[in-house]
Amino acid sequence: MESTRLAECPTFVHKRNERISWDLLLSWWMNGSQEKIANIAPALFAIASTCAVSKEDREQLEEAGKNASNVLPSLPSSNDATPSNAAPTTTPAFDIVSSGVPMTMRSDLWLSVTVAILALLHPRYTYAIIFPTLVSIFLFTCNANRDDIAMLSCIGVSVAYSTILSGLHVLASGAGTQLRAFGATLGTAAPIFQIPFDNVSKTRPAWQQSLGRRDEVNSGTAATLVQLEDVLPGALEAEPLIE
Repeated sequence: MESTRLAECPTFVHKRNERISWDLLLSWWMNGSQEKIANIAPALFAIASTCAVSKEDREQLEEAGKNASNVLPSLPSSNDATPSNAAPTTTPAFDIVSSGVPMTMRSDLWLSVTVAILALLHPRYTYAIIFPTLVSIFLFTCNANRDDIAMLSCIGVSVAYSTILSGLHVLASGAGTQLRAFGATLGTAAPIFQIPFDNVSKTRPAWQQSLGRRDEVNSGTAATLVQLEDVLPGALEAEPLIE
C-alpha cells in the first residue's frame, strides 16, 4: 500500500532510537516532501489533488489546454529549403482565463494537498512527526493557545503540548552539546563569531481572570552563536573606531 511506503520514508518518519535534532528538522523541505509523496504514492496524490480542484478550476485548465494546443506552431518539413524569416512575436500562446481573484490571495493547491496527506499520515503512524513537530514549534513561538495546539494535534497537524515541551528540552540539550564541541575547537583555532542576544517573552493568559488567577508572563533571554566566515582577525575590534 502507498500509505505503508510513506510511513517507511525517512523524510516523514522519526526513528524510534534517534533523538530529535535541529539538523533533522531544518533538513525538511516542503517541495521535496511534495515530490516524495507524488513519487511514492501517485494514486493517493492524484486522488487528493482531484478532490482539491474545483469545477471552475477544471474548466479553466481545460480551456487553457485547448487554446494552447490550437496555437502550437507546426514543425518545419525537411523538404522546405527556404528558412522562415518571420519575426518573433511577444503575443502569449493563449489568453489567461482570469477568475477575478488576485494571485496573492489564491491558495496553493499543491501545498494544501501535501499538508492534508502529511496530516493523515501522522494518526496512521505515530512516528511520522517531523512535519507536526515543525508546525507545533512554530505555534509555540507564536504564543498560540494550548487549546488551539490540542485541537490541531487531534487532526494530525501538530503534536501535543507536553510533547512540544519535551522536544524543546531535547533540542536545547543538543544545542548545548554543539556549543561545547565548538568551544573545544578554540584551543586549536580561533574562529570569529557573534553572539546576538534576544529578549523572549511568553504570555500564558488565564481562562477567567480573578484575584488569584491572572495572566502570567515568563521572560528570558535567548542567545544565538553565529560563526563568521572570511573575516580578517581584528575586523570587529572597536578600538580603531574609538580612536
